[in-house]
Amino acid sequence: MKQIERASIMRIVSDMVKSDAIIDMREIEFLNGVRQKYNIKREDEALAEKITLATAFQTLKDVSESLRQDVWGDLRGMALADKACSREEAMYLLTIAACLFENLSGNSTVYSVELSENIKLDSSQVLYIEGEYYKETNREIIVHYREIINELRLAGFNFVYIPKVGEHYRSLSHDDLHTLISFLYPSVTTIQMEHVTKQLTTLSTSDFCKTEIVGRMKIDGLAHSLPSIMFRIGTSSIGGKNYDNFLVLTIDEDALIVVRRIVDTFVSVFKPRLLNPTYEEKHRFVYHGFYKQIFDSFIYKKGVRSSVVIDLVHGEILLPEADNKITGLHRREKALYALFLLESSSGGINFNKPNGLRSLDKYNHRMAAIQRKYEILYENFGGERSKAPQIELSENRLPMISLIKRQFRQLGDLLNQPDDYLVQRNMFGNYCVTIPPELCLCLDTVTAKICPFDESDFWRRLLAM
Repeated sequence: MKQIERASIMRIVSDMVKSDAIIDMREIEFLNGVRQKYNIKREDEALAEKITLATAFQTLKDVSESLRQDVWGDLRGMALADKACSREEAMYLLTIAACLFENLSGNSTVYSVELSENIKLDSSQVLYIEGEYYKETNREIIVHYREIINELRLAGFNFVYIPKVGEHYRSLSHDDLHTLISFLYPSVTTIQMEHVTKQLTTLSTSDFCKTEIVGRMKIDGLAHSLPSIMFRIGTSSIGGKNYDNFLVLTIDEDALIVVRRIVDTFVSVFKPRLLNPTYEEKHRFVYHGFYKQIFDSFIYKKGVRSSVVIDLVHGEILLPEADNKITGLHRREKALYALFLLESSSGGINFNKPNGLRSLDKYNHRMAAIQRKYEILYENFGGERSKAPQIELSENRLPMISLIKRQFRQLGDLLNQPDDYLVQRNMFGNYCVTIPPELCLCLDTVTAKICPFDESDFWRRLLAM
């Protein structure tokens, strides 16, 4: 065996023994047997303290089938060594079964992350996640929703399905929802109240994953997640820091079948005495764990996936969902950012001059059109066309891009995936802003309504130049 494999076994064993906050001497005796069987030395244990649980499981996924079977049998024996398998130990056994044998779902992965102190998650909550909307899986969940939540409640879990949470808030009257929000957050402003009300009632799973799972919890590997369910396993101590561990199982077939398979495995080693009493029903709202994160993300404005609105009427660049705007920019930078936002839908702007004569003619024609667009935007932000900087010149363009970047950086952790909002060169050498096109909006000068660029006559003409 490799040292990393021995250390991985020790990492899992160590976390499992400590998981229920009780160390039984029978477990320690069993642990000595594990050390001897796998020839685990002191230096292996020292390495185990430095790796995450995610690394340990990823390592053991690649070992032989016989070794995985041995690990499963030994750790199951350890969990039962004190004649009582705790709920926490059962979660580790479920994770071992899911990750080492892949017979519970198509793919199972452990993620280990250091969460900020203001994120308090409940280990009984099971979250459905997806990086984008998967119609068929959502249809199956909706059809079998009661069966799924009942299966999981029998095992002591509470199923959190974001569309149902949004539906629950929509069932309240407008005034009742305002009353609830103002009770939970007394200092909320009227403008915030309206934003939060709108966002709570239009919740989507993919947006929640982007803002919370990726944005606030920093689990970047789930940015493009397939339909999956996520369990919280427990915590690990690494170098004096606590890491939260999560098991994510993909749903590669009927959701109810996958859930039943998971529950059957879990209750084979742990028999809950009580159903989970924490659940939502009409006019009854859970306020902790993932449910609390929903409120906090809208109120405290961290990791927000906001649209960007170009407001030529007032000369501003707005971030409405974040209840903020970009300040510290002159009209030349505002016009340049608006131009990049507009051009990003077609791949951005490339300022590199080609060598060939024919290509150079096309480039010059393109740059002339880009400059005209910039001058029109500069004028609409309050300047004179004739005084607009020549943005083809790097000595004019680069300082402006640098200032734009600094102003966005001042927002700190307000935005989810903040680098997407910056003007940057992509792999093709084009300058662009990489937020999705649906987040690039304008305030139409005629209707005074916020809309996509292609729904405004002014911006549509500008785009066609």
